[in-house]
Amino acid sequence: MKFISTIIFLIFYCIPTNLCSQVIHLKEYKIYFTPNKCKDTIYEDLKENRQLKIYLHDCKGEMDVEVYFLKKIIEKGSYINSLDTLKSYATTKMLGSKEKKIVVESYFEPLRNGQWILYDSKRKKVIKKVYKQGLEISD
Repeated sequence: MKFISTIIFLIFYCIPTNLCSQVIHLKEYKIYFTPNKCKDTIYEDLKENRQLKIYLHDCKGEMDVEVYFLKKIIEKGSYINSLDTLKSYATTKMLGSKEKKIVVESYFEPLRNGQWILYDSKRKKVIKKVYKQGLEISD
């Protein structure tokens, strides 16, 4: 019986899945999203005809991103994993009820890391910034 219990434990708790359940927040773009899987390519429409293309490498937020304006790249760079799970308050309302309540939401907030490049409309490199764990170290 212990053997069967051990196998069931290993199947459900020790085998990694490729599913993400945690929200990721990209504060620079003011978006929150929950990925469908840990390694994925995600497209997100931003304001002012911009589109964000995310190459997600990890459920904690390691990713490469590109920002496009009218199908031309205007920014690209990388994020490293969030250092920890962050929490904030959010207001929620139950379906069919007028009652609102405050809940605590958990999320990852990845940090810019490495070289970030911003382009002009002719796709020429305009600004280069370097980040280390979210802190700009040169420009």
